[in-house]
Amino acid sequence: MDLPLPLPSLPILLLLIALYTLYTLSRPFLLLLTHYRHASRIGLPIKLLPVPPGLFSFFAYQLLLRARLARPGSPLHKILNVGRPEGYAMHEEMGDVFLTVSPSGVSCVVADPEVVGQVSNNRERFPKPPNTGAIINLYGRNVINADADVWRFHRRVTGPVFSEKIHSAVWAEGARQAGLMFSSWSSSPSPSTTAANGNTTANGTEKDTILVRTLFDDTLKLGLHVITGSAYGCPLTWSGPGSAPPTTSSVGYTYAQSVEELNKHLMPLFLTPRWLLRLAPGGSGWGRAWKAYEALGGYLRGMLERERARRQWGDEEQEEGPRENLLSVLLDAEEGGDEKLERRMLPEEVLGNAFIFMFAGHETTANTTHYALLLLALHQDVQSQLLAEIDSLYTRAAGEGRPSLSYERDYPRAVWAVALMQETLRLYTPTSVVNKCAAGDQAVTFQGREYVLPAGTRVAVNITGVHSSPKVWGEDALSFRPGRWVVPASTGSGSASNSRSSTPAPAPAPAAKELLAEQYTVLKPPRGSWLPFSEGSRMCSGRKFATVEFVSVLAALLKEHRVEILPRTEGWGEERVRRVLAGRKAGALTLQVPERVPVRFVRRK
Repeated sequence: MDLPLPLPSLPILLLLIALYTLYTLSRPFLLLLTHYRHASRIGLPIKLLPVPPGLFSFFAYQLLLRARLARPGSPLHKILNVGRPEGYAMHEEMGDVFLTVSPSGVSCVVADPEVVGQVSNNRERFPKPPNTGAIINLYGRNVINADADVWRFHRRVTGPVFSEKIHSAVWAEGARQAGLMFSSWSSSPSPSTTAANGNTTANGTEKDTILVRTLFDDTLKLGLHVITGSAYGCPLTWSGPGSAPPTTSSVGYTYAQSVEELNKHLMPLFLTPRWLLRLAPGGSGWGRAWKAYEALGGYLRGMLERERARRQWGDEEQEEGPRENLLSVLLDAEEGGDEKLERRMLPEEVLGNAFIFMFAGHETTANTTHYALLLLALHQDVQSQLLAEIDSLYTRAAGEGRPSLSYERDYPRAVWAVALMQETLRLYTPTSVVNKCAAGDQAVTFQGREYVLPAGTRVAVNITGVHSSPKVWGEDALSFRPGRWVVPASTGSGSASNSRSSTPAPAPAPAAKELLAEQYTVLKPPRGSWLPFSEGSRMCSGRKFATVEFVSVLAALLKEHRVEILPRTEGWGEERVRRVLAGRKAGALTLQVPERVPVRFVRRK
């Protein structure tokens, strides 16, 4: 007969609990010590972190922010965000390349363009860290969160879409949607719409001054409509019938509402399993996140079904929109229409790519347009330079008998417009940090010395640090100065900090306007110094698409008007607008500003 094992005595049980507790509490410190020893062999400056860097600390801060337990710029924010730096301040203390050591491991934070170039242009040596793209895998695997052979397959499918044909389409659609947006403003029964001479203009007549309180929301809608019409083959009207694509969902969100709600509830979507979101009460944040997810998915599937039907029937004349678009090439890859591809694209990959190009593409361009208009309103001297260029483009087009601007003839001459976009993206970049990791022991050269990063070391490319570095952009790196991008055509590249003076040149005389494009060109920055679209093999394939859209929209909006901020007498003024723009910097999850800024468009004489 087996005797029962004796139970441990109470003192032994308490001792075991105490030892386990001691081990649990001391483990982070032991790991920190181990990682510090490894980091000290590398030879770069070291900063100790109490919490893991990257997404853990970023999302922890976002949760605390929503629980009103932290605020941007607070000590808690600085502690949690230290592994995800914004701006150049930390590099002033630690240098352009330094290490952070936390219980989770060693990271290398980089704001030196040469090292950035070494990392960004060697995807085999410095791939994306495993699983970092999972949070944007909302509808399926896509070109952004894929890596290695999977990424190459997705890039091979989607890359050819961004051709000159679609750039011409986005130019036309950008101008069309900008015209529709402006018409909605000018026909709006807005109170306090005052003419330039101080007299109130009656509704229904042409207004010299148009007050716009919905600039942020309208530029987002414009960006969504432009990419839907030009890249998805589904042109939309501004309002009423035809303002939304077909849908397979019964959720009562409009197209724009579904995207807006998805933007508002990214955190629940990133962090909560879909089955749990589905069970959430409809009025809660999680419930609204699920409704937005379902609604936008319905619109994406509806557009895919529309494209399938168009391909099946081949009725190109009945349907508007460019015949070769993103959806058509995705469906080609799914159906095996391209024999050069090694496999077919899975249905969830088709949906995932349809989502990510629409979501990331429209928000980046729309927000850049929004910030650029606010910056132009603050900097009237810069706006005068841009308006002179726009006037010269329209004058040339009229002289050639063209009623409107064209991509082929006018986009190459838009020097100041492109400079404006690139300066806006430098100061208000879509992504603050890009993460890579060392695949094996990898050497990088910094200031003439070689440093070996051990296998698995996380490399955080601090884009905002590079963009605000006085070593790269000069002592006025934090200043808005599009003129730094405008250089004599004979040079075209060189040091960003030495390009043109900080004082904008006077607007060219009428006789000289047509020579502007021939005299000047847009600075080509040194490798690793301008990164809103990344660079190297993983550079965003939609970079030119976004630039063409931006130029087309600005040229249409400012053809006859200039944009101004509201004065202090109406509750605004320069100081308040600058505070709003600065408020976007700390703790931002998306590009959205913390407060809506109204502007007015004033007819030019």
